[in-house]
Amino acid sequence: MDERYQLLDQLPESLYSTVITLAHGELLERVDGILQWRLALLAGELPRPERLSWPETRIKTTLLKKLDALNIAMYCKQQPALTDQVLLDICEGVATAQEYFKLKPDSFVDKLAQQQNKRERATDFKDDDELAASNTEDQQDQQETRSTRSTRSTRSTRSTRSTRSTRSTRSTRPTRSTRSTRSTRSTRSTRSS
Repeated sequence: MDERYQLLDQLPESLYSTVITLAHGELLERVDGILQWRLALLAGELPRPERLSWPETRIKTTLLKKLDALNIAMYCKQQPALTDQVLLDICEGVATAQEYFKLKPDSFVDKLAQQQNKRERATDFKDDDELAASNTEDQQDQQETRSTRSTRSTRSTRSTRSTRSTRSTRSTRPTRSTRSTRSTRSTRSTRSS
């Protein structure tokens, strides 16, 4: 039994308490997974998902895609302190994702992971029709964004003009108190004559 836990001796002290107390996965699976992550990151690359024993698949996939998009692995190469900090952040992300999945099991949508999947599905060898369709979709997305911005800008301008117009009208109209003061003065001057 003692031999099974010798894997714990390989954990750096900076990671030890976090990895041991993390509730996601079995202890030895978690330790082995963190060591796999660490070894790959110190080599300047991300671990291969099919060989990675921890965390569970949907969290692992999301983490790998995010880290790939950030290109973080190259900064970790031969940098143990930075690598261990990244691993602590990964542990925190796994714990957060696990809590989220408990609350909403099937509603986790990661936009960055979706974009990465879309890029992976696209190939460099598109025929002219596919290329035209892709460009059209991109142009439509850009047009929608411009249209939304333009609408917001127009609403803002109209609101500003309306406010200015209202203020201008208010400042030129005499108020009730001003009218009553004028009529009182007029009455007084007529009586004194």
